[in-house]
Amino acid sequence: MNQDVEDCERHVLKLRNGDNMYFMIGENFIQACPPFENRPENMETRMLIDDFCDAITKVMGGSNG
Repeated sequence: MNQDVEDCERHVLKLRNGDNMYFMIGENFIQACPPFENRPENMETRMLIDDFCDAITKVMGGSNG
């Protein structure tokens, strides 16, 4: 069972190119928002990060779906 967003730790990661990437960590999940995630040219990166977070979440005993 996932926690409420209010119970999560929110973090910002400053990337080498100067952009920010945001991620949230809960007791049993992790989610990330890459910079400009909704731009069509960034869809492949977003999907890769989503898959990575889903795999980590599964190991943590949670579900993002």
